[in-house]
Amino acid sequence: MFNACSESQKKSEEVSSEVVKVEKNKEVNRVNVDKLIGSWKDTSEAGLDILLLEDGSAKSLNSETLLYTKWKLNGNQLTLTSKSIGNGISFVDDETFVIIQLDDKSLALQKGDYIVRYTRQKGC
Repeated sequence: MFNACSESQKKSEEVSSEVVKVEKNKEVNRVNVDKLIGSWKDTSEAGLDILLLEDGSAKSLNSETLLYTKWKLNGNQLTLTSKSIGNGISFVDDETFVIIQLDDKSLALQKGDYIVRYTRQKGC
């Protein structure tokens, strides 16, 4: 459907398989930015898959009404900027999550009591 993998994105998957896992309500202290780059499948009911590109831009992979446009990392906090174009109303939203898990195959983000888990999609 969407093939925007750059050579550096493919290389980022080959980075060491060091796993950064934490218990619930704990935070990842250091984040390997290269591990964030790529395509992520949302495992929640919402299923909002996302592609994080090396230049800080982001793409929605399976939503036509919630369009991810960019991402920013500040310490262990990931801010996703999206544009909602549903129901005839359009607005831009920045949502900041704490990265609580990140490795070569999975990503977990927390905002308050809400946790969203992603798995890396193959090929990106």
